[in-house]
Amino acid sequence: MLFILPLISYVSALASPTLVIRDNTNVSNSNITSNSSSHITTTRSSISVNPVLPAGGVNLETPASTSTTYVKSGSNVTFGWNFTSLILSPTGINVDVVCSANSQTYNIARNQSIETQSVVWDTGNAANDGKLHLISDKYTLIIYNADEPVSYVAGAGELEPFSYIFGVYLPQEYQAWPQAAKYVNAGSSNRFSLSLVLLAASVYLFI
Repeated sequence: MLFILPLISYVSALASPTLVIRDNTNVSNSNITSNSSSHITTTRSSISVNPVLPAGGVNLETPASTSTTYVKSGSNVTFGWNFTSLILSPTGINVDVVCSANSQTYNIARNQSIETQSVVWDTGNAANDGKLHLISDKYTLIIYNADEPVSYVAGAGELEPFSYIFGVYLPQEYQAWPQAAKYVNAGSSNRFSLSLVLLAASVYLFI
């Protein structure tokens, strides 16, 4: 009987879900209090997450992530989003636009609060910047944890880097037709040709 009780305790420990504890303030585990769920325990300074949960993500609403977007250079473009499955909220996020064709990164926002879920990119500033010039090509919007690199692999409940591809095009200036170019009306040309045929026929009959 003395051996059965420890065995039961050991089996019960194995059956309990494993928790991943994120503690940003180094508070001892004795300060962690359990809520009604056996999967997540929280205090003001610590959050424990079930490791089988998915990483947090970004759902792009403006423009819709399922649409193809083309932005005219010189205009303002708004990106708006919300978060999904996010448990371990970052202290801030970075928002970048990257173009691999010209090897440029445009910093739209730095360490922005997660409560602010939109940004406006003034492409006119980039278009007028000699060092950050825009070209007609595809660009990638990237939203990620400000405390982690873009390549960071997020764990359960953490913010996973998000990317969205869109196009930017440069408008072409109006070019007038050269002075030497002449407009020919096809109908007038046909009537003129018919007149020549009739004239030739009448001359032949007269002769």
